[in-house]
Amino acid sequence: MTDDGIPITIYIGQALHFLGILGLVIATSILVYKKKSAATILILIGAILTFISFFASIASNFFAAQFGVDQLVTMQGWISIVSAIIYLIFVTGFIWFGLTLKKSS
Repeated sequence: MTDDGIPITIYIGQALHFLGILGLVIATSILVYKKKSAATILILIGAILTFISFFASIASNFFAAQFGVDQLVTMQGWISIVSAIIYLIFVTGFIWFGLTLKKSS
């Protein structure tokens, strides 16, 4: 436990999550730079939205918790829906990119 009563594993998990998302944004940026297409741009948009939603979910959970457990649970539901939509954007671009790749002989 930390001084504020939050288990250290929460902070470690958030830091690792942040590094993973940052890596995803960097990797997709490189992909767009090397192979610019509508599909790779869609992948990058999904990655950037994932990055933004990471911070938005932390902030919204913090503020929702100030109003009680019911509000926090409701906010978690909305975060789950938004995250799923963002992942679908990313996956749509990734599938599109995979379908447009030429098979090398």
